[in-house]
Parts: sequence; structure tokens; C-alpha cells
Amino acid sequence: MSYFAKTSISALVSGFASYESPLVKSTTAEHTSNPVSWFHHLASVGAGSHSAPTYVLDISSSHLNLSPDSILLNNKGSDAVIVEMWNLVAELAHPSGGITFSSDRIKDETSGSAYFENVRVGDVLFSENAGNATNRKFYLVAEHPTEYPAQVKVSLYGTSMVSQTADDTASFLHLTRNVLTIPSGKFAHIPGGVADVDLQAYTGASAIGAQFNELKFYSKSGTNQLEIFITGT
Repeated sequence: MSYFAKTSISALVSGFASYESPLVKSTTAEHTSNPVSWFHHLASVGAGSHSAPTYVLDISSSHLNLSPDSILLNNKGSDAVIVEMWNLVAELAHPSGGITFSSDRIKDETSGSAYFENVRVGDVLFSENAGNATNRKFYLVAEHPTEYPAQVKVSLYGTSMVSQTADDTASFLHLTRNVLTIPSGKFAHIPGGVADVDLQAYTGASAIGAQFNELKFYSKSGTNQLEIFITGT
């Protein structure tokens, strides 16, 4: 059986409380898909913090089983809800010159490379296919001088990095953390792009940002009802 999903957003300004005869009206933005799976839940989000969220979602295939293409969040509570999410910026393919792991640095050995040029301090690099299994882990970017776009200095979690020159298999997911505040009575739409690998299965996952779930929620005060509607493949 096929399923069909649609998310619609539009805006208008009218001189009437009934919203008739609008003075200006946007076109309706629609996202349609044929979802394989979906998640709809009214969550209770209590007061918390970055290190102590009160509601979390791991959306990887081994947990919620979603690769989301649409996330609608509707705050039905009386206080603001904070949303923290890990977004996939890019998949960095294995470079032709190979990757060198050395102490606390990762470098692309390709001549003239700018492999890490879009990576910023605070971002995370994640490799699940490094030649040495010990290097299959998370790396929090601690330093990235602009004059060295081919390498980054990283903070390590769990076991130490194993030095290896010109690793011929390693590639990386480039992840970044974003924060969104949804005021009381307001909503937000996230058009996918949230990381959906099984982040918790790898060394260092729980050490980055306290709980390494792709989505985590907490409120500034009180307990708020947050409607969550996710569709995906």
C-alpha cells in the first residue's frame, strides 16, 4: 500500500478577523512525499537544559526508524520550548590522497586539498569506516586554522586515536549542532537534514552534548505539550 504525505504553510494579512479578502497573501508552500514511515506524538517537555534535556528522539534506523524529510513541531504549551538538533552538513568522501590520523589531528594528504574548509570549531566529524577500527568514532573539532583547510585539530572521546598515515578507506560525516526556540503557541517546520545514523552505537556518542540524540527538547520553565509530526523514508 502506498502512503501520501503533505505539509502546507501559507501566510496572509487581512483587515477582517475572518481573514477574508486578504491585503497580501503568500503562495502556499507545500512539501509532498510518499513516506515509508512516520511519527506523531504529543510529548511532555519539562524544564531542562542542554546537558539535561527532558525529551529526546533518536531517529536512526535502529531506533525510530526514520530518515526524515519533514518535521513539524507545534508548541501547545505556555512557555518556550528549546529544540537542539544535529544536522548533517555534508558527507565527506574518501579523498584520493588518503587520511592521516596523528595524535589529535586529522589531515587529508591530497596535494592542495581544502577537504575540511567548511568545518567549524564545535562541529563533529564522524567516521564509521576508518582503516583502523579504533578510529571509527566521533571527533569534536577543537581548532581549524583557516590557513590549513586540509586538516583539523580534534578533541577525542573514549579510546585514543591510533596513528595511521594515508588511511585508504576513511570518510566522514560532517555534523553541526543547531538550536531553535519555539515560543508558546508557535510552530516550526524543519525540512529534513537531521542526522539519521545510529549515533549512539559508536565511541564518544554520549560524551558529545551530554546525550547524542539527533533531536532533544527542553523548556525554559514548566511542562509544555509539544506536538511532533515526522514523515520520512
